[in-house]
Amino acid sequence: MQSSEGLLKVIAYLVYRHFKLFGKGVDRLKLMKLLFLVDYDLTKHPPQKRGVTGLEWKIYLWGPYAYDVYRAKDYLVEKGILVEDFTYRTLLPDDKVALKKLIDGLDGKLKQVIDEVLARYGDRDGIDLTYLIYRILQLTPARKHKYFEMTIDDYLRELKREQTA
Repeated sequence: MQSSEGLLKVIAYLVYRHFKLFGKGVDRLKLMKLLFLVDYDLTKHPPQKRGVTGLEWKIYLWGPYAYDVYRAKDYLVEKGILVEDFTYRTLLPDDKVALKKLIDGLDGKLKQVIDEVLARYGDRDGIDLTYLIYRILQLTPARKHKYFEMTIDDYLRELKREQTA
């Protein structure tokens, strides 16, 4: 799923399902981390890349970061498909007709991956997810500094080399 329309569908579906399952929206940090967990299966050792969003993930200050996520989020808000509560910077479903139209075309297997990620991690807040990802990826402050803006794929290869050396 490489297209920006695909990313829009993934974000819309994730926010919609999170609201249905937990009765609340998704803040910006949690959105970023849940999308990362959609792309990388951290239950596997070493973590396995699914690569279903088409995003390029990099090591950033708060862990894995993909620059296109917030642009896509802003577009969905601008189009009225999602609404952003500025008090808590939380995304909620808005125009349910437009939302349903957008997510109806999302692949069933991808919906299943998102649902599995939400079942496993959806009740955690963004900071908790961040520290979980740090721990699993062994992203200490020193490593974040050393590998800042390196892609996650390159970092995982480097981590594997370090562990086998």
